[in-house]
Amino acid sequence: MNRKGLELIRQRQTGNDEENLVNLLNNDLLPNLFKTYINHYQIGESWVSGGERILVNEKTGDEIWLNQISMFEPTQDNEYHACLDYIFSYEQLIIEIEKYHNEVENWNKLGFVQIGLMHWSDVLLLGVEDTNREEIWRYGTGDLKSTCSKLANNIFEFMTKLKESIDHECLKDYNIELEQIYKRLNESIWRVNRSDK
Repeated sequence: MNRKGLELIRQRQTGNDEENLVNLLNNDLLPNLFKTYINHYQIGESWVSGGERILVNEKTGDEIWLNQISMFEPTQDNEYHACLDYIFSYEQLIIEIEKYHNEVENWNKLGFVQIGLMHWSDVLLLGVEDTNREEIWRYGTGDLKSTCSKLANNIFEFMTKLKESIDHECLKDYNIELEQIYKRLNESIWRVNRSDK
């Protein structure tokens, strides 16, 4: 559970939406590194590979996530705490490009196309003009110091910030200690040994 960056993201599989992908790859507005990213990696809601689950109740079959993916943690200099929800699907990216051309959103007027969502209601932006091309920004209330701020120089640098870790908070909510979890050799799910409680 120590995966980081691109090893957390699924490789793109060919599918039904190839026509929309081709349209995006041929769109001159989109920067080259972003095109490379969407051509090689999964986008949309099923972008993350793997994920560890714990069976917390044998009788009901209830499960919870053992791991979490974090990205930006608060520090002394920065209050920002969020992670990527997902990069939009090809179809939604096409809609967002159209919004940019029509300057529908505030960030469109600043030279950005929305490409995804972050936790805490922030939107994820891609710079598409000469002054901000390839840059990844956020817009919203996740950082109380500014509504709009730069997160990375490009999509690949942005994705390197992803980290997988054990969700200690979730374990605490279910009264589970790390020493109690185990996995059987022939299973993919973790279990809880409650015999010592």
